[in-house]
Amino acid sequence: MMKAITNSKRILAIEDNPCDFAILEEYLTQTIENVKISHAKNFKKATEILSLVQNEFDVVLLDLSLPDKTGMPLIKEILKRCAASPVIVVTAYTDMEFAVKSLNAGVCDYLLKEDLSPKSLYKSILYSCERKKASFYLEVSEQKLRELFQSNPIPMWVIDFDTLQFLKVNQAAINQYGYSRDEFLLMRVKDIRPATETSVMEDVIEKCRDYGKAGIKGTFRHRKRNGEIIVVDVKSNTVEYKGKKAALIVAADITERSDYIHSLESEVEKQRGASWAETPEVRTPLARLMDLTEIIADLTDAVEKDRLLRQLLKSATELNCAITEINKKTKTDTDADCLQMNQVSKPIKYA
Repeated sequence: MMKAITNSKRILAIEDNPCDFAILEEYLTQTIENVKISHAKNFKKATEILSLVQNEFDVVLLDLSLPDKTGMPLIKEILKRCAASPVIVVTAYTDMEFAVKSLNAGVCDYLLKEDLSPKSLYKSILYSCERKKASFYLEVSEQKLRELFQSNPIPMWVIDFDTLQFLKVNQAAINQYGYSRDEFLLMRVKDIRPATETSVMEDVIEKCRDYGKAGIKGTFRHRKRNGEIIVVDVKSNTVEYKGKKAALIVAADITERSDYIHSLESEVEKQRGASWAETPEVRTPLARLMDLTEIIADLTDAVEKDRLLRQLLKSATELNCAITEINKKTKTDTDADCLQMNQVSKPIKYA
């Protein structure tokens, strides 16, 4: 038979029956070039081999009936000692319920000796190696994601959609809000919202459920452990966490930015109110009105008083028009200022 696996493989065969080991050895040499086979006749010898640092095997073939250990205890002990290597059970034990339990425990395949052939053994080794490799890369990827979650400088957490309870929080959230990790995991989202905004929070969660994976975005008020209220920019996405539908939430503290924008808006409003009265368009008709008022008060001539009253009305009309124009111009300037501020930072809208 032509050898299909061209790269070398290091295989540990844990088998107490010499005849069965001879069959395994023959099948392996038929299908794998440069195969290196180590043999352990019992559990004790297998642990000695696996304890050596240099003994990292590509595959472990395991019989379930050894003189010094059998069944599920044997499987668990071997899996513990060679977590990086795929373990394939090769046994005469035909109980399919036990086979399923073995696979759930972590073995990569369950082969019956009576059905074994060079081809079936080769395929099992090939597939098991690939699955183990994929599983390894997945574990590495998940570990990196966990590290990214924990080390992110922005507070993040995962909440259960049904109960709204915290399922996971990162260190930044603990530092920001002042609760310990254990305290967080006993809380629900409403516990970090001001009491007056509970209904708003519930509406937001309902929208998050409706939006599905799109999640929600918005600016909200949160309450820290010491009672301090902060403004946060929230973004969320729907995820599955430990078999549950959940929401991954990022909450950036923008309290300082919010206060700064509000102070700018307040200053612009003050400037608008203080500056209009000092313009020439207002000061000139106002001075004229004050002079006319004093003159009219001293007049006894009815004709002259009537003429000055008309002049007073004209000046009042001019003043009204000037104020109207200034208000229009000031509003335009204020809108331009607000637009410029918005280009630096979006307006804060609380939910």
